[in-house]
Amino acid sequence: MKTRSMIVVLVAVLIVGLLAMGGCSAPAEEPADGGQDATESPATSEDDVVAEGEQVADSVCLECHSEMAFTAAFVGGPQEGLDWDMVVQRMEESHQVVLTDDEANAVVQYLASREPSEAETLIAEKCTDCHSLEKVYQAENGTSWLDVVSRMQESHGLELTSEEQEAILDFLEQ
Repeated sequence: MKTRSMIVVLVAVLIVGLLAMGGCSAPAEEPADGGQDATESPATSEDDVVAEGEQVADSVCLECHSEMAFTAAFVGGPQEGLDWDMVVQRMEESHQVVLTDDEANAVVQYLASREPSEAETLIAEKCTDCHSLEKVYQAENGTSWLDVVSRMQESHGLELTSEEQEAILDFLEQ
């Protein structure tokens, strides 16, 4: 039998099998107590939505933006206080980002709930004495952050404890 004929036969068998398994059966009855059917999944919690939003942001937003874009948006950068619904909509319309409604909602909830890390807060506090976070955010890939931080300490009087320096470098080098 030719490959095309075999595919047609397999599709037909699948359709008949699905119909036989209840594809055309009557709808299931509602539980008598009006509660949730045991086979239904529980409502998605806000934490689950936020976690999904973080996953989507990590896989979609970080294709074009660095983690520093989030830092600039949360701790005194030029984007602080953004309307995240508007940002997501703009990314979809102007930059052809494709998200389902649920994914877009999850990203908005994640971004609205996100708290800056210790390193992000340190960067905002220490680096913005002399320049904007935009400068840090726009640094080229491959920047030696140890060289930058050392230069800021030696030439510009940046004061950091060893723990602060380690936290900042860990964040910037990720």
